[in-house]
Amino acid sequence: MKFTASLIALGALLVGAASTEAAAVDRPGPWSEIHHKNSIKHFKVFGVPAGTNLRSVRPLYYNCSIKFPSAKESTYKYFAEHPGNEFQMLGRHTLGINCPDCTAQETYNFYSIQLARYFTCANAEH
Repeated sequence: MKFTASLIALGALLVGAASTEAAAVDRPGPWSEIHHKNSIKHFKVFGVPAGTNLRSVRPLYYNCSIKFPSAKESTYKYFAEHPGNEFQMLGRHTLGINCPDCTAQETYNFYSIQLARYFTCANAEH
C-alpha cells in the first residue's frame, strides 16, 4: 500500500514538474528562467507587448548570432545585469529576446546600441 501511494505521489510530482516546464516555454520571462544557456546558438529580437508568446509573432531581427565565441559570456552577463527584457526559448538552439512594449524604432535603438556590440542579425523588414 505504501509503495502504491509512493508511486502515485511520484507520478503527480513528475507531471507537475513537466507541466511547469512546458508553461515556462510558452511565455517569455526573465533571463534567470532560461535553462541550457550553453546550447543557444541563434537569437531573434522582438518588440511586442510584454508577455506575448514570441513563437506567435514575427521578429524584427532574426538569424542573429554572437560575433565572437569569446563574446558569449559577456552577452549573457549583459542579459543578467539588465532586467526589463524578456526571453523565451524558441527552439533547442534559438532564443527570443523581447524589448517589451517597444516600437519598431525603440527596438532598432535597443539592437543597434545594446545588442550590436555582441552579435549580428538580419533585419526582417528589409
